[in-house]
Order: sequence, then structure tokens, then C-alpha cells
Amino acid sequence: MSAAFAIYLRASEEGPGGQLSSNPEDQEAYAREWAERAKIDIDEVAFEVASGALDANDRELGRLIKRCEAGEIGGIIVRDERRFARDVVAGATALNRLVECKARLIATMTGFDSQNLTPEAEMQFNIWMAVGQAERKRNRLKRLNGNRRLADRGGYLAQSAPLGYEMDADRRISPDPAASKLVQEVFQRRAEGQSLRSLATWLREHGIEITKSGVRVVLANRAYLGEMTVPTDRKGELEVRKNAHEPVVTEDLWEQAQAAGGPYHPRNGRWSSQARLTGIARCSGCDTPLSAHGGGKKKDTAYYSCTAEGCKARVGIRVDRLDAWADGLLQQAVVRGVPEVIAVLEGDDRRARALDAVKAARLELETYIAEVRVSDVGRDAWIHGKEVRAAALTVAQRELAAIPAPRPVSRARAKRLMTWDEAEPALDRERNARFVTKIVVYPVGRGRRVPVAERCDVYLVGSDKPADKYWPPADLTKLAA
Repeated sequence: MSAAFAIYLRASEEGPGGQLSSNPEDQEAYAREWAERAKIDIDEVAFEVASGALDANDRELGRLIKRCEAGEIGGIIVRDERRFARDVVAGATALNRLVECKARLIATMTGFDSQNLTPEAEMQFNIWMAVGQAERKRNRLKRLNGNRRLADRGGYLAQSAPLGYEMDADRRISPDPAASKLVQEVFQRRAEGQSLRSLATWLREHGIEITKSGVRVVLANRAYLGEMTVPTDRKGELEVRKNAHEPVVTEDLWEQAQAAGGPYHPRNGRWSSQARLTGIARCSGCDTPLSAHGGGKKKDTAYYSCTAEGCKARVGIRVDRLDAWADGLLQQAVVRGVPEVIAVLEGDDRRARALDAVKAARLELETYIAEVRVSDVGRDAWIHGKEVRAAALTVAQRELAAIPAPRPVSRARAKRLMTWDEAEPALDRERNARFVTKIVVYPVGRGRRVPVAERCDVYLVGSDKPADKYWPPADLTKLAA
């Protein structure tokens, strides 16, 4: 069995700001300090934000235990038993798996070592699990009781009042005289068949900054019926309290608004999988990437169009026309020797240099972790040194991400056997992204037919200006002849 160990770091989210219950850097410093004294190498550091009540297999901990069972690592180091688990059954089961495969669990703060698992040590471990479980349940009960007391006093449990309501110092909500009338009008307009987009536009005209998705959330919120949901003693179950506050809409109007739009169907990628310029084709009015969707009389033709909220110059263009034009454009650019395209073909090293910078920053971080001993510099200094190097790595990664890169085929599609016809759009997208930063599409008016070349500007990789119009031929369809 390998002598190297893994360090397991775990924290839970606490409070509305997402604060962590425990500092992972502090946990790691304790673990490394113990490993240095024991002259044990560290193979991996795993950190996750998860509840200690979860079974090990539902956390990163389960993967580390499997590595122990496979003989890849010799054990797991945690700061204390409660970082390992906060449940008597889940903790005992996970510990038993490590004992069965002769791996070690080390808790550095308490001195627990499963290599010396006497009945007394096991009892102490179980006590820590019971303490952690009691703390977890006590914290949840405290939050639950606090929420229920607030609800009993008429307080609203969400952090802010829904649109159309105002909240007082005691967290009670009541209809805002002006905004509530806007909400009533939104429900009425939706019941009459208006689209989510038109409702969002109407609200923005009345000073409410909201998106189409935001309108969908408003229409689905039963708080406007005077209802409020309150957590119960059973985890995951909610109590619905009617007449918790003054309603804004009637039950009949709410139901009519729900029925008006029909069922909500999220996008399934059918149209975007056919498009070869997703992320590259952009709207001239707002510079937002165009979305691919079905259009035409039978909704069976792929189109690029702008779906950005508030755009004043929406554009739309058939996917096959823009993709074919871009293909011909790049072919002709190679023939004419356009410098930006030739630079890519000859090897643009921007991404390579950015990758080297990331590798160097990661090596600096890994070298620091491997060679600087916590016991030599102290926990606080070691944590600060690691944070500085981790920040440098983050900066390098951001700079790399800013450089256009080929788009790989998704894992989900790669797992399936793909025909050439299925794979070709993704391969074309990768090719296009190597040469083209963006293609800006301009509107021409409904019903007008304008050649693609006359309504698009092409920005090649490495250039911040549109490509000159002289080098592409006037009619690129001749290239196919």
C-alpha cells in the first residue's frame, strides 16, 4: 500500500452570504503540519462544501475512501472528526471501510489514529460523531425555530420583499401602492396572452429593471395570493400558510396567467447543435452572442437571432446562410493570404504563452506546498504564502480564459458514438473559433433579402478592427462551383 496520504477538507455554508463554517486553509495547515512530523507524503488535497450528514459516497470523501480501498493511498487526514462526518451512522460506516482496507484515518487536533483503534478510541470517535450530529441538528432547529417565530409574528422569510410589496422594520410585507398596480397589470396582460418578453419591456418602460426570466418568476410566485411557505420539522417539507399577508391578485387571475403561456419547455440544444458560429455571431445592436433557434413557417429552419432584453436593434439570419458565408470567407482569406489568418495557420503563440504562464504559476504553488514546511514558518505564514501563490495562479488562468480557444465537443456527446454528420458542426465551430473572434450581424428589416456579406462585419483573431472588405469576393457562392 502506498505511504502517501490524502488531506480531506470540508466546510458547510452558513448564513445568507455563503460564509464557510470552517477555514479550509487552516484545516490544510494542520494536516500538513502533522504529515511533516510523521514524514508522510501528501498525494492529494480534496476540498468540498458539503454537509457532514451526507453519506461518504455522496461526497468527495467517498472517492478518497475508494482510493484507499484500491491501495492507491495509505489513508486520509482531517483536522478533526467533525470535518470527517457529522452523523453517527455515516461516520461509523466510513471509518469501518477504512479499517477494513487497512488504511488510516488521522484527526490531527484530537490525535485520533485508526491504526490504533482500541474500543476506547472507537468510543471516543463515536462520541465526536454524536457531538457533531447534535450540533448540526441543534443549528438546524435553531434556524427552523427562528424562521417559524418570525412567520408567527407575520414576518416574511425571504431576504427581500417580492416585486410589488414593501417590507417594514419587523419584516412584515404589504402592497406598495404604485408597484403593486404594475404587478396586477402584468398578471392581467399575461392572462390576455401577452408574451414574457413584451411584459419585461413594459415593466422596464415603467422603471422596473427585469428580464424575461424575471417575469416568469414573478408570475409563478404564489406570494401574490397572500401565501407564504414555512419550513417544518421534516427536512424538505414546507407548510403553506394562506392569508399570511395581503394578496395582490385574485386566485382566478393568478390561474388565468399560469394557463396563458402554456407549459414551460427549457431548450434542449436541438438548434444550437446545428450552428457553427455560436458564440461568434453577435448582434450589432447590443454585441450579445446570437442564439440559435427554430424559425420559419413550420418552425423547422435554424436561425440565429438576438434574445437580449432591451436590445433596440434585434437581428436574425438563417444559420445555413451565415455559416456557409463564413466558410467561404475563410477559404478565400487563405487564398488571398490575409495576415491574421496566416498567423493562425503558422502558429499563433498567444495561447501557448498563456498556458505556459498558468503552468508556471501552478508549479510555483505546488512547489511552495511541497517544499515549505508549516512547522518551519508557522501556520499563519504558511497560509498567507499559499494564498498569494493561489491568487497569482487565478490571474494567469483568467488571462488564459480571455484568449479565444477552440470549442471542444461536449462530454455528453463524446460519450455517444457519433456519425460524421453529427460531429461535423462541432468540428467546424472549433475551426471557426481558431480564426474568427466575432461576426457582427446588422438588421435589414423584416422581409428584405440582403447578401450576407453586406450585413456582416468579421473580426479575425489578433485584430481589433473589422476585416477589410476588398479581399472577399462579391459573390462567395462562386467558390462552391
